[in-house]
Amino acid sequence: MGRVKSIAVVIFLILFFTITSIYSCSDKGKLVTYRSQAGERLLNFLYKENLSRDILNVDNFRFYEINITLSGEKDKYESFIIKHGYLKMDNLTFCKDGNSIKVLCLNKNTLLRYSYDDHYCKERVDG
Repeated sequence: MGRVKSIAVVIFLILFFTITSIYSCSDKGKLVTYRSQAGERLLNFLYKENLSRDILNVDNFRFYEINITLSGEKDKYESFIIKHGYLKMDNLTFCKDGNSIKVLCLNKNTLLRYSYDDHYCKERVDG
């Protein structure tokens, strides 16, 4: 009986890793990876646009949730966000691919609050 269990476990593991590798190499798997890396790309865009000198603080960096405090007015960063394909949904929120960026005013500074897989954006854009 122990041999049958061992064979069953090996077959299960082979099937599991085969299905996982097929999924991760598929277009859907690549899309999930692409979307999950949007926070990192946001920081790269800031550097490419020479806005990195405006970064005062990067907090809570986990690729899926990032808070970036920038010096300067909100309008400057709203145009930057729109330039990179985000749609303005309301006074605070921009959406793209189910991800959101909220733009908040903090005295003379601006806070960009990026969230991966935001339900608000998924409902508004995809729904």
